[in-house]
Amino acid sequence: TTSPCLLSPPNSMAPLAALDTGASGHYLGITAATHLDNVSHDTDPITVHLPNTAKLRSTHTAMLKLPQITRAGKTARLFRDTELTFPLLSVGQFCDADCKAHMDKREMRICDPTGECFLRGQRDLTTGLYLAPLPGTGTTVPTPNGAQQPPASPCHINMVIRAKTEVD
Repeated sequence: TTSPCLLSPPNSMAPLAALDTGASGHYLGITAATHLDNVSHDTDPITVHLPNTAKLRSTHTAMLKLPQITRAGKTARLFRDTELTFPLLSVGQFCDADCKAHMDKREMRICDPTGECFLRGQRDLTTGLYLAPLPGTGTTVPTPNGAQQPPASPCHINMVIRAKTEVD
């Protein structure tokens, strides 16, 4: 049977993102801009403080290609690729836009307020992360055995986002 979230055969490879329950926003590297709408310079950049004391500063804003959800639910911040090498999609940001997240030990689905699933991620059993294709690529995540892997030590774990007004 075919899940309503599947957009193409499970063997297709697409740029993957981690569906992150701890991220406060959608954070992507600038090369992901080809899969986004309305990319513009960030006029109010945020600073991300990492556990290793590194600081990242957003350079652009953009919209995920998800016409079925509100602007607030699809706004993303972009960073230099050398700073953020693996995209993060915030489950909390989707839920704040009245979407629902359904998860079990193998997959996570994000559905719009009408119940239509628009994003489906498989859990990578090595890292424990739920990986999904970036919205707008028209593909679905590969099976867990063939999933792309995030960097060996993902720096997004335990990120703390601080307001721009904070003294650095």
